Amino acid sequence: MRICPILPLRILRLRSRAAPSERMGPPMTTEYLGGRLAAIAATAVLALTGCIPGFTTPLDVQEPPGGEQQGSDENKGSDSSADDVSGTEGKAESGGKAQNGESDGDPEGWESVVATTRSGVVHLTVTGCDPDVLGSGSGFLIAPDLVVTAAHVVEGATSTVAAVDEQLRNAQVLGLDTEADVALLQLDEPVDGYTFSWAEGEAPIGSAVAALGFPLGGGFSVVTGVLSGYDESETGQELLRITAPTNAGNSGGAIVTRDGEVIGVHSWTLLEAFGRPVDGMHFSVSHTAARPLVEGWRGHPDPPGMPACATEAEPFELTVDTDLSDPDVIVAALTVLVHGEAINTGSYESAFAMFTPQMQEAMGGLEEWSSGLDTSYWTELTLTGSTITEEGVELRMTLRTEQSPHYGPGGEACSDWDLTYALLWDDDLQEYFIDQVRLESDPIGCAQ
Repeated sequence: MRICPILPLRILRLRSRAAPSERMGPPMTTEYLGGRLAAIAATAVLALTGCIPGFTTPLDVQEPPGGEQQGSDENKGSDSSADDVSGTEGKAESGGKAQNGESDGDPEGWESVVATTRSGVVHLTVTGCDPDVLGSGSGFLIAPDLVVTAAHVVEGATSTVAAVDEQLRNAQVLGLDTEADVALLQLDEPVDGYTFSWAEGEAPIGSAVAALGFPLGGGFSVVTGVLSGYDESETGQELLRITAPTNAGNSGGAIVTRDGEVIGVHSWTLLEAFGRPVDGMHFSVSHTAARPLVEGWRGHPDPPGMPACATEAEPFELTVDTDLSDPDVIVAALTVLVHGEAINTGSYESAFAMFTPQMQEAMGGLEEWSSGLDTSYWTELTLTGSTITEEGVELRMTLRTEQSPHYGPGGEACSDWDLTYALLWDDDLQEYFIDQVRLESDPIGCAQ
């Protein structure tokens, strides 16, 4: 998988050419789940569990852009078990609808922890210079406007959107360490949500732990297990080895103990060693390694540079004038949002990849669709209604664009659009794609 550099985040704006009714391409939330795969001791297969490209499966070993990630010899061939206690609200295999899982029935244990902390668990959606940097991961609040995640979730992103308990915000990278696999993001506006605290000491081996996040780009999920050991990365960072069964999309999520304190930032999973499948070996960056980095960036931000594909654009905001409690509506809205951000930041290939094949064909291909996009921008986007369909979700949205008069309807430099985005759920890729954009009324010039 290729990864581009990173660009400070903002909320979408678009560059659209000709009739936006045709150009507002449908978004595809390709989940950047699982980015890097590495070899351990030359024989083990690992998968970063944060982002896996929506169109692949993280089973084949590949060397990550930053080099190998290694665990100790203790990591080879170990087996353990864990329970899914949370109420996983991921996509169902049929219909793309969110499902509620089983609870372990422990009201004084994990259920109370989840009830307290859930509003601080963050779903991150990213886009980059090309479709390989397009997907999702997890994070957690440490302040109303600060989110901790794994570096590989946001590495190479041109924009990042954070969904926090039905609140959508743009995020900007304050600091990122690819060797430690830790990053700190700042939201463009504070949110209401639980703020996590770091544990003060090390948890003993055998402690019960939970991984909080959004596996496979779906709904909120909690999986539990035990802290089975401590390891050290090849660069010297302390790692936690846990048995909680994490998946792609969990990367960057908090690993907590029963008191709700964070002991780790989830990073990767060991899949195979010595040619044999491995179960129950999931690795997280210890809070003893993550916390100093995060606190350093809070005081002295060190954001990465902007990628070559990125273009300057004034930020615009998404306004929600309808119910946003349905997980499918949230994921579909994030898809449109990321699509617009990709266009506004010049990531045209990524934006085009969010269309269904039928929509791509209707757009005349990438080159025809993207020509002239650098002359127009999305400046305001409002979600006014939503409908769950058998095949996916329809979103009614109003959009304001600014463009060169040459590309504006009626020669206007600013236009208001009333649109319906029809998004289809792909069971194989486990994500939404934009299949149709309907013009509900003729575009009009912006009111002065």
